[in-house]
Amino acid sequence: NIIPKYLLIKLSLSKANEFLNVSEEKEGDMEDFINGNIIVSNVSFSYDLYQNIFTNCNLIIKGKDHITLKGKSGCGKSTLCKFLNRSIDDYTGNIYIGERNIKDYSLKTIRNNIVYVSQRESLFTDTIRHNIIMNDDISIEELNWILHITMVDDLLSKKCFKLDSLLFDSGFNLSGGERQRIVLARALVKKPKILILDEALNQVDTDCERFIMTSLDSYLKDTTLIYVSHNSLDFLGKKMEFKAL
Repeated sequence: NIIPKYLLIKLSLSKANEFLNVSEEKEGDMEDFINGNIIVSNVSFSYDLYQNIFTNCNLIIKGKDHITLKGKSGCGKSTLCKFLNRSIDDYTGNIYIGERNIKDYSLKTIRNNIVYVSQRESLFTDTIRHNIIMNDDISIEELNWILHITMVDDLLSKKCFKLDSLLFDSGFNLSGGERQRIVLARALVKKPKILILDEALNQVDTDCERFIMTSLDSYLKDTTLIYVSHNSLDFLGKKMEFKAL
């Protein structure tokens, strides 16, 4: 009878220890950010120090281009996206945006200009409005435009309290696709210069995904857009087949 309780306590202590060992990121000061070409130069990386995900990888994405990044599962697409957002930075080699190494920017500058949206983003217990706007300043006209192109306005039409409808416990009272549309709207509120969508619409139906991606392609003229998807359909004009090794 004691053994299951012991194992549960041991697991809980292990999780708590992992949390306590997470190092605090130093954000630094906000700097000017120039959205130029993304240049990946001779980048190598391994998660386990044995098998490389990347070995001398070289890649160029032109500034303000909109591309669909495709490749076999496990080839490193998501890892590359995390490099650009500085979620992972212990690779060898260099990554430049324009002529500046991304490691020379402060984290605050990177996170305010490069927004990375994965399929595992979270919502919190609050209104839809606060889940989207957070602490950002935005006009009602801009907000309505974002709600339209992400099709959140379609979701709100079914809610009695519209933007002031309450979400519970990570949005369990929404479908997976509805949650993803709200998270995308949150990302657009930040007006990123580089927007990375890593399987961020994988729970949205194809017609909805097509509308959202063609809208983003039309309106985000000054934004570099990188869309990672396993969907066989191409919603953006440019497609890049990715092979890390």
